[in-house]
Order: sequence, then C-alpha cells, then structure tokens
Amino acid sequence: MMTYGWAILIIVIIAAILYSLGIFTPSRSVSTVSTGLAPFTINGQACTDNGFEISILLGGLPGLSGQATIINASIVSESGMNGTSIISSSPGAINSGYSKTLTFSSTCSTPGSTYNAEIRIWYSYNNGALGSTLSSSSGSVEGFAAASVSSNNLPANIKNYSQITIDNAQALSTPSPFQQMINVSSSVYSAYANLTGKYSFQNIEFFNTTSDTVIDSWLERYTPNYAIFWIKLPNGVPANKAITDVAMGFASKTTKIFNASNVGEAPTLSQTYAKYDNGQNVFYFYDNFNGTTLNGTKWSSSSYGTASYQLSNNLTLAESAAYSAIALFSKQTFSTPLIFNAIGFYYSSNGGIPPAGMAVSLTNTLPSSACGDNVPVNESYSLDQGGSTVYLTTQNSNCGGLNSYNQAAPSSPASIGVGWNATGHELAVISNTQEAISDSTNTFSPYYLSVWAASGGYLDTAIYQYVFAQAYPPNAVMPTATFGAVQ
Repeated sequence: MMTYGWAILIIVIIAAILYSLGIFTPSRSVSTVSTGLAPFTINGQACTDNGFEISILLGGLPGLSGQATIINASIVSESGMNGTSIISSSPGAINSGYSKTLTFSSTCSTPGSTYNAEIRIWYSYNNGALGSTLSSSSGSVEGFAAASVSSNNLPANIKNYSQITIDNAQALSTPSPFQQMINVSSSVYSAYANLTGKYSFQNIEFFNTTSDTVIDSWLERYTPNYAIFWIKLPNGVPANKAITDVAMGFASKTTKIFNASNVGEAPTLSQTYAKYDNGQNVFYFYDNFNGTTLNGTKWSSSSYGTASYQLSNNLTLAESAAYSAIALFSKQTFSTPLIFNAIGFYYSSNGGIPPAGMAVSLTNTLPSSACGDNVPVNESYSLDQGGSTVYLTTQNSNCGGLNSYNQAAPSSPASIGVGWNATGHELAVISNTQEAISDSTNTFSPYYLSVWAASGGYLDTAIYQYVFAQAYPPNAVMPTATFGAVQ
C-alpha cells in the first residue's frame, strides 16, 4: 500500500504541475512538445544559433528518493539542428519538484524553423535498500527555433529572460494589433519573479528580441499558482505560423519596473488604485472608472424607470425602483471583431435571481424606452451574470430575447465577456474560459459596447471594477504561448 500511495502522490504532483503550465487546457494547441524522459518533465526549451537548452523538472523516484544526480545528457539524433552534442557541463544534483537547465552545443540557425531531437539523460539516485542506482531516460522534443538575444542588447534592468514561441495553428491570421494572453507559472519562475504580495510580478516585462524594444503588457491577475498577462502584438500572428521574437524578461526581485505606460497591471492590484494601470495602451477599449466622474469621451448613459450610476474608483449601476434599468454605451463604434469583458460584483434584493446582476453587451443601436427594462434594445448579444447562472441573451429588433446559452456563474467578483466575429460566430467568456456560440439571429456592424444592470421586479446593483475589449482570436482559439529555458 505504501508503494501504491507514493505512486498516486507522484501522479497528482505531476498533474498539478502540468495543469499550472497550461498543458491540460482544452483549447490549447501545441507548438512545443516533449514526450518521454520520465521521471523528468521538460518545462522550457530554446534552440537558437547560440545553442540548445532545456529546463527539466524532476518528479518522483523509486525508493522514496527525493534527489537525483545528473551524470550526462546527449542529443542522440536530431532534425533542424546542426548536429548531435552532449551537455557542456553537468548541473549536478536536482531535487524532486525543482528544475535544472541542460545546455547543449547543437544550434538552430533559422528563427521560426522547426526542430526535433531525441534526448537521453543518465542519472543516479539512492534506491533505498538497493543503494545507489544508475539509470537513464529517453524522450523527444520538438519546437520552433528562436532568435538569439545578446545580453548587451537587453532592455534596461533585465537580468534574465525566457524566449516565448507564440503559435497560431489556425488558417486565419489574428487581427493587428492582437492582445495575446500569457499564462505564467508561479512555481516554474519563482527563482526569478517577485512573488511578494502587492509587488508580485512587478519585475517582469516583455520585449521584442529583434528590436530589443519593450512590448506593451498588462497584468490582469495572479494567484499562488499562476499569473495572467496580456501583451499587445502590433502585427499579430500570421495564419499557420509561429512568431519567436518575443521574450519575458526578469529584473532583479527588488526592482519594480511597472510604470503605467508600457508595463502595468489591473487597477486593483496596486496599493494605490490604478497607480500602474496601462490598460488603455494595450486594449482596443478600456476603462477602470478611476475617480468620481464618468469619462464623457468614452461613454453615454441611458436609463429606464428610476436608476442611476455613480463612480468611486469603480462604476456602480443601481436601481431604486422595480422594473428599472441603467446602462452605459460606448461613444465609439467598432467594426473589428472583439470580445468585450467586464470584471465586477453584483447584488440583488432577491438574492441574485436572473435577470439580476451585471451584464455586458454588443449592440448595433443606442437604446430607446420601447423595450422597457430590457436594455440594450434592438439587435444585441448580452451576457447576463445573475445569481447562480450566466445567460447569453440574443435580442432582436422586436425586443424578444432568446436564451441560447447558460452556464454556472463564477463567484463574485465575476469576470464575464461576450464576443462577436460574424453572424453565427459568437463567444461567451467566463473567467477567461471561452465557449463558442452559433447564433444566426443578428447581423450587425458597426456596434457599441455596453455595460448595464436590469432589475425585473427587484432592486439590483452592479459594480464594475474595469472593462476591456480585446481582439477576437482566429476561430475563437487563442494562439499558444510556450516558454524557453531561462537565460
């Protein structure tokens, strides 16, 4: 039973690690692949004209051993490299749950080209009563070659970096510019990233390895396991192509490089509200509702019955009478396919029974009172967070609503979004998880963005912390970001 229990524990640990790296994400396409090599897992690799490096993570070993010593490693066969090689030096001992980097002299000369290699690792470990045991492990890797980065040309303050391959496996190019989501594992980069409270990840920025210029980035949130960044790619990602000229850079852990210009974070993450918020430089549309006055260049308002809005480093939409509604509509219209997201809280006098709560909409006309408290009116797609359910409501020009989608609601604060690409190609987005919707009711472009609260027969309040509009990914599939070994 002890042996089986240990085996199950190892499986759980490895599964957790893979999940934190995004390996088990259902929509994830794979651009960098590794197989075999147990008890090691490759959690980063990079092949440039300077050499090939892999970062290996040690799992569990027989005999309850928690440490292995790397003796040697070699590339026994390859394609896309300049030949086989062995590691330049042994990294020595490695503990279970920790990583070491193996460096080979094999190179890749053409950035963006594919490579694959068969790798063998020789190692020893203490196998309990059997004593010291010599073993080996074999596996394969493949990926895209990246451009090398000169340490003399790194952005100011950057000490280490990990090159990123962003792979668009779809037959459609992304829009330009394109907001790419980057999921960063806390455990993998704990030796480099600042993980201290309100300063978490503030020593990270992204840069272009060709021009050595900083890429606009915005940290949306972080947990003990991961952080979600958005980076703005000015030229997007071509169809069926991968770009390899992006890197994640680390300053020293005591250096804070956020600046509210090209490197920043969500308004609620800083000790002073919105101190480092640069969302307006990353997204197509953004507002953090900072201060106490509505930005009249961004929004117009509309209400029905008795309802109002208020700002205080957030936006509150509230009804003071039943069957009332209040909504804000963007003054700017959009023709580019977008996903409109909102993050906030919701309250209701009826405990949040739908249609209470916060909602986001894309609509082709500004509202009138013809549809009462069903706002926005005419052709629209609305994602309505109310109670324990999220509804996607398709509303036509006759004020009729069709609930074409519903799903369990996230806990408050809620993160919801709705996207439109073309008729029959819509998205519901809940906590960054996308689900494609096919609805042929409405055809509209250009359109407005809207946030609102509608009460039905109850008094409801929706509080929005911030909203942002991102580009609609090709076929609703976000390109994959995979990381090279830290240099």
